[in-house]
Amino acid sequence: MKIYVLIFSLFCGGLNAQDLLFKSTFNDGDSVEDQVMGFDGTKIGTSRTCGVIDFGRAFDGASAIIYPEDIAQYLASEFTLSFYLQIENDPNGTELVNIFSARDQCSRDTAFMMTYFPTTRMLSVEFWENNNPIIVATNLSEDDCWHHIVVTYDIASLRLYVNGEEKQILEMISRPIVIDSTVSFGVSSGPCIGLTEIELEGKIDELCIFDDAMDIRQVQALNLRPDKILTRDTSIFNGGAVPVQVGPICTSDFDWSPQSGLSSNSDTEPILTPDETTTYSLTLDYGFCQTQDSIVITVIDESDIACEDISLPTAFTPNNDLLNDDFGISNPILIEELKSFEIFDKWGAKMWETIDKNASWDGRFRGVIPNTNTYLYRINYNCKGEEHFKSGSFTILR
Repeated sequence: MKIYVLIFSLFCGGLNAQDLLFKSTFNDGDSVEDQVMGFDGTKIGTSRTCGVIDFGRAFDGASAIIYPEDIAQYLASEFTLSFYLQIENDPNGTELVNIFSARDQCSRDTAFMMTYFPTTRMLSVEFWENNNPIIVATNLSEDDCWHHIVVTYDIASLRLYVNGEEKQILEMISRPIVIDSTVSFGVSSGPCIGLTEIELEGKIDELCIFDDAMDIRQVQALNLRPDKILTRDTSIFNGGAVPVQVGPICTSDFDWSPQSGLSSNSDTEPILTPDETTTYSLTLDYGFCQTQDSIVITVIDESDIACEDISLPTAFTPNNDLLNDDFGISNPILIEELKSFEIFDKWGAKMWETIDKNASWDGRFRGVIPNTNTYLYRINYNCKGEEHFKSGSFTILR
């Protein structure tokens, strides 16, 4: 059962169509819905199923999709490969699971392959030429059921991302990637099936190849965060409410906890009205996998607040690790109206400004993080009907 919690009008993550070489959304009931190059894949035993955006493609351990050799050639120059993956193969299995393959006669000469080893949960991306490998790999978390996998190659480096996090990078690649021009690009298909590998059991959705190596922020923009609570931890006054937004979900077996202050446990996006500070957890059960996410709602007594208690961090780390990546007001609930929020470097040059109390600075000026580490901020805001000012300094930690 597909439960829609947001309406997505996205195109492989909403990036520019001219950057897209190939996409398979799997929404049309056949193997491919490709509006870019017109390629069709040969479908072998797959079926349409719930996906991250509309429908995905289910693989049952004896199914595959085979694309023409033109697709494999997209991996021989700068590229970004992006897709969503659910794996249902036996977690105790001792055989490699084939995800993608572009090679001839199970050879490792001018070949590309992506495999998964269930026992260690290791996902490996490999390019081979004359038995000389270029490999990046990582362990997939057992706490996630959907995995957003992104591989980027920019001639000098090969990078592997999972759910918006860079997992491994191989830099200073001394040679270009070479792909055999005569091989097809197979999903859960390849010449090693039955010899050293087995087919995928699981789902794939939104398979896309772009003609450039994306940076980490573009990679994170692609990730729709399935099964995750999109609403951030927040604060409310007594009697306040928080409508929750959740990413795409493909199961009807879910549970919110605790029940107090919950508008409905049968709704994936309930309204939360706790009487006291509460951590709400959302548990999703796919049968083969269970995942959980949570949100903290801090309840504040309005009579206890002081308008001068606007809080900002003293440092942050804009390194794209999804932790303390931005600088902003920690308790915007105190602000009735933000007149101005300005950030300056230590010489007084303005780096950023906003009138949105929930906005935050990513540390960049004209797209680049400056070399200076010390910054100043100045805030002008209304609280309890009065105008207030606050200023201070903070640092960027590298």
